[in-house]
Amino acid sequence: MNNFMVSADLRERLEAVASMVQKPRGCTLFRRGDESFGVFIIEEGKVALSVDGPEGYGPTRSLGPGCIIGVPGTLSGEGYSLTARTSEECKLRFIPRETLLDYLRRNPQHCFQLVEMLSREISEMRAAAQRKRERIALLA
Repeated sequence: MNNFMVSADLRERLEAVASMVQKPRGCTLFRRGDESFGVFIIEEGKVALSVDGPEGYGPTRSLGPGCIIGVPGTLSGEGYSLTARTSEECKLRFIPRETLLDYLRRNPQHCFQLVEMLSREISEMRAAAQRKRERIALLA
């Protein structure tokens, strides 16, 4: 399962409380450091997630239909940790932060799926950091 995906059941339930939005190619959905205002579920199209750097955008990860983005910042309330830009025209479902939190309070069984999703992403990031440290050590 892609790190940014949840079960079809949870996705359907979240879509029921979401509003549909369409965004053109090249649209910034949110920037790293922005105050978090909600999550997006990608219905159609692709979204690139990246870490902003002083010289523009850093490495990107492209996500497609079924992926949910903006979860860490939305749940923590500490702002988005990545920048999300549409890499093609997109149809998205948007769930405001308070709507998502209210839904999860009423349906705590679904919190675990989001925790699992976040845990997979943390594990992958740690593995990538370890691989990078190993490459640097080889060059030293």
